[in-house]
Amino acid sequence: MEQFRINIRFDGLDADDHVIDMRLFGEAMIGLEKTLSAGLNALATGSVPPRSKLMLAIKATPPRDGCVQLDAVIELAQGVLPILKPALLAAGGAIAKHLISATIKRFGGSRGQSASEVEKVLDLMKVEKDDRQRERETLLGVIDRLRPAAVQMMAPVGRSAEQLTITSANDDDPTVFDVPMAQALRSRSDLEVSEMQPMRLKVDGITVHTRTLKVEDPNVPGRYVTAEVRDPAFTDGENVYTQSVTKMLDVQAKATYREGILHRIHIMDAKAAA
Repeated sequence: MEQFRINIRFDGLDADDHVIDMRLFGEAMIGLEKTLSAGLNALATGSVPPRSKLMLAIKATPPRDGCVQLDAVIELAQGVLPILKPALLAAGGAIAKHLISATIKRFGGSRGQSASEVEKVLDLMKVEKDDRQRERETLLGVIDRLRPAAVQMMAPVGRSAEQLTITSANDDDPTVFDVPMAQALRSRSDLEVSEMQPMRLKVDGITVHTRTLKVEDPNVPGRYVTAEVRDPAFTDGENVYTQSVTKMLDVQAKATYREGILHRIHIMDAKAAA
């Protein structure tokens, strides 16, 4: 059976102890299968076939020892368009990775990056210029129906794991999906997630049991927002966070925005400002 595969890995929180919440993990696997099945079958056949006529079968390998990690194996059946079959066999893993990324980023606060991921899929499929707009519209139409699957894929993130990483055998560039993206997916509001960036924050208060700080909006003096601390150092007894009240912190963080206004900050690392 002709096939290709991607690697799926969860890290952080429970996953660091090589376990993960079973219900959330099950949701993630269902969401991954739905996304890969809908997107890859549409690419392979030119349309979205009914589930009884799928041209690609999505299967999972046993989890690997010592981590929350497994492979998704995609098998090609009869019916894949001959013109597309070589591209799937040559770069199927990378195509699958970018398809997952386009779907999660589309609803996870990074629409611009989602569009770039779609173009990467079309490049890898070697879609001719005359067919590109039609194929783009087909793929975007599929992705637009996959928000529930994207939410499922990210179900463990922020609850039982810190991040989901997807890697293909075709390249050495893993794609990481983190808590800010997961929260944007689950939000009823349309949130935008920034790239990781340095920020200088004035801390007004701390709530230890929720691992949050109340900080002044760097762009609007007198306005305060919540900052989640995702840094494992927060639990190390006395640390830069527990000693930060009324002080300035230099942090590496992602910010989420709602209608252009700072909504929440996610701190990954920090040190006392000089």
